[in-house]
Amino acid sequence: FFPLQGQSASGTLDGVALWNVAVTSSSKSGWAAVGTRAFELAQFDNFSVLAD
Repeated sequence: FFPLQGQSASGTLDGVALWNVAVTSSSKSGWAAVGTRAFELAQFDNFSVLAD
């Protein structure tokens, strides 16, 4: 789960915090990417992207 709230963004996996950073851009839009370390084909189960 990677929420962007106010001036910070964070990421979790199975409830474990992966990162939390300050966002300095004033942009109202952006991008997201999901992949594998070696750029191989992959299947993801129960994956979702949510935006407000």
